[in-house]
Amino acid sequence: MKKKNILFLFLIFFCFMCFFNFMKSNIFYKYKSRIFVSFSPYGHTENIILNFINNSNKEILLVMYNFTNKKIANSLLKAFYRGVNIKIILDGNVFKQKNFLIRYLVKNILNIRFNYLYKNMHNKFIIIDNNIVGTGSYNYTFSADHYNSENVIFLENTPKIILKYKKEFYKLWFESIKK
Repeated sequence: MKKKNILFLFLIFFCFMCFFNFMKSNIFYKYKSRIFVSFSPYGHTENIILNFINNSNKEILLVMYNFTNKKIANSLLKAFYRGVNIKIILDGNVFKQKNFLIRYLVKNILNIRFNYLYKNMHNKFIIIDNNIVGTGSYNYTFSADHYNSENVIFLENTPKIILKYKKEFYKLWFESIKK
């Protein structure tokens, strides 16, 4: 009788371990989160952003207050030309300024909208391939990367956080207008 109980317990333990390993390999490691943090002007923030954009495959959703960084703009254009769906929302007051880079992007990327609803549409975030979200104080400007004290954090494999940012993106998208 004791041998049967020991065998039964061993069988339950074995099944539990198999199930745990299955769950571990299919859930926990499949969605293992990664975090990237950078501070400018010393953290190579521009290079981190360029790397994420250059490795994008499907979609980039970008919300930015100001945008004057030519390297990031060129990287977005290259992604657009290789078939990545790009949607950009910028503060409407920035379009009123003589920002030639933004006018160039408007001319070359079809999906750019401007938000005039707020005194400052001061959000700064990017969602890449529905898998990475980056946010912080960092505008995509030359000054942010070379002169200002700024921060950015990228979160990878965080589906709940990405969903919240996507909801905010599309709320802003439908509030914004195309030029």
